[in-house]
Amino acid sequence: MVNGFETPETYGGRKIPKARVNSSIHMNRYVKKEILPILESPSIKKKYTKGIRMIALVFAIKEGYTPKSKSYRTKNPGNIGNTDSGATNQIKTLKQGVEKLLNYIKGAGEGTKSGWSYGPKTIPQYFSNEIDRNRKNYQRPDGCLPGYTGNYQGQLGFYVKRYATGARVLNNGISGIKTIFKFNGYTPTIDGNTLLPDLFKYNPNTKIKTSKR
Repeated sequence: MVNGFETPETYGGRKIPKARVNSSIHMNRYVKKEILPILESPSIKKKYTKGIRMIALVFAIKEGYTPKSKSYRTKNPGNIGNTDSGATNQIKTLKQGVEKLLNYIKGAGEGTKSGWSYGPKTIPQYFSNEIDRNRKNYQRPDGCLPGYTGNYQGQLGFYVKRYATGARVLNNGISGIKTIFKFNGYTPTIDGNTLLPDLFKYNPNTKIKTSKR
């Protein structure tokens, strides 16, 4: 078990790449044309800070929002309530789906959402058949994933590891957050110990940038 929610440097004899600032945030055309305008709309900007909206954009991208995806078909860009086992959470409009993702992130980070209360938390060790079958994509020699234990107070590391299984041995999610916040002028260091409520407070009145330009 890993003590805390920061990803270890190595696990199972394999080095884990560190979280880093990428050259850009890669949005497909569906995210760019359908989700980003909602996140930048006056009604959403009035209710949610730029920090929360940027985090939501990163996770909408990670969920693979395209016409072939479940997140697209259900108008649920965060796949909240959609599971690999077949459970489906169909939402009436994409705007409602985007707000569901925003509210989920906000509630989880602030410890007010059911199942995300602050306090001692454990993510058990796990063997993932999916990761074992896709070792190259996950940069793993097998499907064995570490467990994590610590005092949850809104840490980004806990959020990404609980949200997505692969994040237990990859830093892609944190890299996405580091990148978009860097492009948008946020200067403090971001890692697994960063508190989501601190990121939520970031709210300059500027458009979301997804590249260095």
